[in-house]
Amino acid sequence: MKKRNSKSTLMIIGVLTTIMMLLLPATTGMVTNKTITEENTQLTDFSDEIPIVVTVSVNEKKDSSNMIHWDIIVAITNPTETPATIDMRGGSFYFDIYNGLKEKVHHVDTGVYIGEITMNPGGLISKTISWKGVDGFGNYLPEGTYTVYGYTDSVWYNGQKYTINKEQPFNMPWRSKQPYKPSLSCNAKGRIDEEFTLEITPTDPESDRIIQAEINWGDGKTEIMQPLVETWLSGETQEFTHTWSKTGTFKIEARVMDENNIWSEWSQKHVQMPKQKIKNTMLTQLLEQFPMLARLLTL
Repeated sequence: MKKRNSKSTLMIIGVLTTIMMLLLPATTGMVTNKTITEENTQLTDFSDEIPIVVTVSVNEKKDSSNMIHWDIIVAITNPTETPATIDMRGGSFYFDIYNGLKEKVHHVDTGVYIGEITMNPGGLISKTISWKGVDGFGNYLPEGTYTVYGYTDSVWYNGQKYTINKEQPFNMPWRSKQPYKPSLSCNAKGRIDEEFTLEITPTDPESDRIIQAEINWGDGKTEIMQPLVETWLSGETQEFTHTWSKTGTFKIEARVMDENNIWSEWSQKHVQMPKQKIKNTMLTQLLEQFPMLARLLTL
């Protein structure tokens, strides 16, 4: 039997060694995915964890229309005693809102885009999103328990990529739906020192009664108008009058409040008051005798 020469043996050993190295998992320079949990964000030894704390909170408030809304807040802080450099690589922080059946009902991009940043000890980055309790199509969500999930998957620290997940449950009470913007109807032009009529037709999605209207006439005067008897019905047109004392173009704004004290959004209408009222008695009598002359003067 012939012996293998040493060169052939060394070649075979080299090939086998290369194959084994390719099959073994790499341990140097490897990027790992880590999930930040409530427990490990508070570690004092950050050699293996990202040195920031991320919190998500939900605060219930009322807006200028008396509608309940929620401020969803994400806060990123550095609780350590040393600066921390993080990089979100152009990613953002997102909110997904789920109902009690674990169905996603809304998605929000907070717009928190952070490149490479060094956070000093006690440093804070925060973003507040105002949410009206509606789904992605603007429909009101029913009362119940919901959960906000805040997350991002693009935070880098010390060459490692981290995924941050936070959740915050909250309760959504029953809410009356907001009245629709009222319909405004009037002439495009009028005369100063003469009564001008504005028609307002309120509509409520739940057919709630309307208890008052607020009108800004555009000349510095705002009025709160209430029904003389009980309330106005949804879809019932109401007339209001106003008199301007000077010429110009005026923006009328109006909104209505339903029986649950919820205001609608504002509707707008522009009107012009270009003509002066003729106060000369003799000229007035002359124009009354010759209507054609009066019509020529108004052209």
